[in-house]
Amino acid sequence: MKKEFFLFGSCLFLFILHQLLEKCFHVRVEMVDNYLDALICMPIILQLIVWERRVLLKDACYRLPLLHIAGYFGLLSILGELLFPALSNRFTADGWDVVCYAAGTFLFIGVNSYHGIS
Repeated sequence: MKKEFFLFGSCLFLFILHQLLEKCFHVRVEMVDNYLDALICMPIILQLIVWERRVLLKDACYRLPLLHIAGYFGLLSILGELLFPALSNRFTADGWDVVCYAAGTFLFIGVNSYHGIS
């Protein structure tokens, strides 16, 4: 349990720090601006879903099945890289974001000690 809190807290801290630096202090680092949010969004989103399910299902040991994790990865990839860019020019489709979503998903899986198929 401590590892999942550490991952979530670290990702949330990085997200908030990045947003403050970018929006308030106008600090721009191109690689960080382009890919950090995509890298850390999956561990944040997936952990929030786990906590929500633990509360609703009253199961303190609940873990997302790998199929659900894959579904959330696919959904975010489709929404973020296909649908949103098609609906608004404020969004840009970037295949590297999908790679970052995948890396964040694997980080979540690794920290939460998934072994085998759930």
